[in-house]
Amino acid sequence: MISVPKSQASTDLGVILGTTDNGRRCYVEPHKNTEAGNELAAIRNELAELEDQIEHDLMTTIHGASAAIDLGIHAMARLDVVFAKAAFGTLLNGDIPRIGHDGRISVKGFVHPVLTLRQGVFAEAPVPIDLLLSQEHGSQALIISGPNGGGYVTWV
Repeated sequence: MISVPKSQASTDLGVILGTTDNGRRCYVEPHKNTEAGNELAAIRNELAELEDQIEHDLMTTIHGASAAIDLGIHAMARLDVVFAKAAFGTLLNGDIPRIGHDGRISVKGFVHPVLTLRQGVFAEAPVPIDLLLSQEHGSQALIISGPNGGGYVTWV
């Protein structure tokens, strides 16, 4: 945009956009600038249409893959739980129970993890127990009770 005296302003110069407050000068947009502005507007419109098309295609692709994405999220959540359990076990200096091929479960020096975490805060150190579950005793469940949750074992 250029400012020219009102006497020289004409449509031959370009598009007259307005005048100054005193009316002596006019603001003129040269034809070259108008054409470039129109081209720029057309390019911006084309870009917006392409962006809309890309966004639509992406949403369609994501929608089509939503079942696989859900499975992936579920798998990641399961892995997160596994790693959290491993980190918790490491924090407590835990050990993985040994399970034999005959269904026998053996844990030496078992201590309830919650009681271990509370140690020194609300309670004294829990008493560890050795735990053995097997079909030889005909047991189907295990109840651990008593002081510290580690003093008395009942087979059911």
